Amino acid sequence: MMIHFRKHLKQDVINEVYDFKGKRYDVENKLGFLEATVEFALQRDDLREEFLQYLVKTVEKETKAVDTIEAVLTKKG
Repeated sequence: MMIHFRKHLKQDVINEVYDFKGKRYDVENKLGFLEATVEFALQRDDLREEFLQYLVKTVEKETKAVDTIEAVLTKKG
């Protein structure tokens, strides 16, 4: 995997290339930033359990909200 960094120094552009192993995150877009944040949090021993519980609770809450909306729409349709 290659990462290209550009540094602009006055009028000159310097390109630096780093070769690394692992997953690449596109943190320039919102989804990529969130994916990186979640995955790194889950890799940390001091955050994993509490953060995982938070994620499960949030997904359950959001899933119930979607189910409720779908049920209401189905009854109206």
